[in-house]
Amino acid sequence: AFLWSISANFDKIGVVHSSPLFWVFALQVFIVITLFPVIVYRLKGRLPQLIKHARVIIPIGFFQVLNTFFSMAAIQLAFVSYVISIKRTSALFSVIFGYLIFREKRIKERIVGAFVMVIGVLFITLFQ
Repeated sequence: AFLWSISANFDKIGVVHSSPLFWVFALQVFIVITLFPVIVYRLKGRLPQLIKHARVIIPIGFFQVLNTFFSMAAIQLAFVSYVISIKRTSALFSVIFGYLIFREKRIKERIVGAFVMVIGVLFITLFQ
């Protein structure tokens, strides 16, 4: 959360001085360039396995880029704190879907934590 609070402000600066589409493109290129050596190192001998699962990996990457684009478009239109707060509400949905789809255990602790986060979103939105 601390790092996201810093990076979201850099995203706001990047989006304001360019466009959401350009900023997302530049951001993704930067991520690929910086993480490529790590990926190559960690995939030693497992490249065929990566290629085998490309049908699953490529759509995940596409939706991640789409998610980033919509986040940048929202950051361009609203205060960073509002956008990030709303994005954090996804934790509540993750907990609910984790329970419903994956039958995760200890749902009570998780739902309380997620609910506290959503209350924090409301406080930030209402009292800022």
